Amino acid sequence: MLGMFVHENYHGEFHGKAINLARKLCQEYDKVFERYDALVLPTIIQKTPKIPEKDKIDFGKLVRNSRTFLV
Repeated sequence: MLGMFVHENYHGEFHGKAINLARKLCQEYDKVFERYDALVLPTIIQKTPKIPEKDKIDFGKLVRNSRTFLV
């Protein structure tokens, strides 16, 4: 529904901008990879929690915070 609304009301204006930005982003990555072989980027969108001192680790919280995923 949102896609249809945007298409009908904005006639591809945002799609064109997105394509142009994607091309620019690819060019910038190509420039970086001319100098470096790999990039290290964050994989989560939130700050990582601070690592507690060894004697203050709540192992119960760690267990509750972990989850097994089946593929």
